[in-house]
Amino acid sequence: MAVKLKQDGKWEFLYLKNVVVYYASVLDTKNKYESKEKEFSVLAFVSDEDRETLEDSVRINKQLFKVGKDKNKKRAIKYPEDKYPLVKGLNGIQLTLNEYSKQGKLNSLTVVDKEGQPQTELVGNGSLCNIKCFGYRNQDDLLVVSLTLVQVVDLVPYEGGSSSDYDEELGIKIPKQEPVKEKSPASEFDDDDIPGFDEDDNPFN
Repeated sequence: MAVKLKQDGKWEFLYLKNVVVYYASVLDTKNKYESKEKEFSVLAFVSDEDRETLEDSVRINKQLFKVGKDKNKKRAIKYPEDKYPLVKGLNGIQLTLNEYSKQGKLNSLTVVDKEGQPQTELVGNGSLCNIKCFGYRNQDDLLVVSLTLVQVVDLVPYEGGSSSDYDEELGIKIPKQEPVKEKSPASEFDDDDIPGFDEDDNPFN
């Protein structure tokens, strides 16, 4: 079993151990889907048994999708097997941490290697990780979680895209333009947490 839930007063901590990850943005934030807000994120894959634990015992407030089977809202396979060859038969779950808290404070995510030392290399697809999330229960008694720690147990080096594109028609390489990072005022970051959670009680802010 990769899933373990620990209680600490009214807070809960969810652990996913030895899970394969894809698209790990854990050393820096990335834009949320169709949003100017940013977040840390990692896509983790668990077994059918662990999925059942997360959905029925933990009652996590997130949807899991089976590779090559489960469809998204657009009725397309969420995680096609050809794009996720290392995790066929497993179930994907997206775990995130907002860049800013509700009070406008900058959140940080702890990322370490297997020895507990700071992880400095980018985490590539197929890496094996231990993941810790902070959680609280919403009004429906579902567990709302946020990333707090990622331990990289077995690193697969990140292989990014080329730093330039080749235009065959013109016969030249065109350097990729890096987007300019904009720091938005904290007031623009509206918290979408479900009512009932008091940020003042969150020990991670």
